[in-house]
Amino acid sequence: FLRGLLKDGTKLVGGAKLNWSITSSDGAVGGLTDTATFTDGSCGSSSTFTAKRGGTMSVRATLEGSPSVTSECVVTINPTYSIVLTTNPAVVDNDEPSQVWAIVMDGDLPLSGRTVNWSIVSGGTGSFSVTSGVTAVDGKTSTSFTPSSSGTIRLRAELDGTGVGQEVNLLVSSVYRITLSASSGNIRNGDEITLTAL
Repeated sequence: FLRGLLKDGTKLVGGAKLNWSITSSDGAVGGLTDTATFTDGSCGSSSTFTAKRGGTMSVRATLEGSPSVTSECVVTINPTYSIVLTTNPAVVDNDEPSQVWAIVMDGDLPLSGRTVNWSIVSGGTGSFSVTSGVTAVDGKTSTSFTPSSSGTIRLRAELDGTGVGQEVNLLVSSVYRITLSASSGNIRNGDEITLTAL
């Protein structure tokens, strides 16, 4: 919420039109609800700024017809990070890889160029193809996780340097195999051999 006060000396002036504009931005994204408002002579005139991504932004109010009568302020927007985390597939056999995707958001918009770190929280063991990745322009980064134990393994993606993270469960099914071996590969009719199952 931005407010502009127009004064003639120390006296508030009403009925004057103020034009609002965004003059610069350092990472921030947002917009003004009103780009032109009128002063009321008591509490000035106001416009609402809606932020969509964190950073800093300069906003200017200029008196209509008098471009030299202007004032500017810097708005600092605190980031609101979030991560959407998915696995594909969500259920795998032991030793079968699953692709894990993270989408990093700041407010309503994807966040690019940020490092995401991957880790196992609980439930089992396994390995990541990469333990960190950098988000693309769509806010996405991914890794492949291959479990080495069965059960429910909880995985975590964390935005580097922020403590902001998200977790997801990967269900790993047990895979049973039987391997047979013979004591001899060459036998004759009537011979006995030993078969071993592992």
